[in-house]
Amino acid sequence: MSILSDERYRATIHTERELLGGLIIEAATLTRDAVIETSHIISPSDFIDMYHGKIFSAMLTCNVPVSYLAIAREMDRNGHLEKGDCSYLIKLVAHCICTPFDIVYYANLIKEYSDQRRGIEVKRIQGAK
Repeated sequence: MSILSDERYRATIHTERELLGGLIIEAATLTRDAVIETSHIISPSDFIDMYHGKIFSAMLTCNVPVSYLAIAREMDRNGHLEKGDCSYLIKLVAHCICTPFDIVYYANLIKEYSDQRRGIEVKRIQGAK
C-alpha cells in the first residue's frame, strides 16, 4: 500500500524537478549560493525520488559552480551516472518554471512533503504493532 496518493506523489516529483532545474539555472550566475542556502533546508534524503536525491548530492559535493557537466562528472565519480542522465539534467532546466526567487519556497515544500511522509510512515508502523 502506498503511503501517498498518486496526486501527492506527482506533486512531490514535480516540486523536486522544479527545484533541481531552478538550482541549475541559478548556477548560471557562477555562484553556489542557492545550493548552499537550500542545503540548510533539505538534504538528499528528503527527496522522494532517490535519483533526484543523488542529483542534489552531486550539487552539494561538486567543488565548482553547478552545471550539467559538473553534476554529471560528480555523479560519474560516485558511480551514479547512467546512460541518458545528461539529457535528464537538460530536461530539468528545459521544463523548469522555477525562478531563483522560488528556490527557497520549493525547498521548503520538499521538506514539508518529506516530514509528512515520515510522519505517515511512523503512524503506519505503529498501527501495525
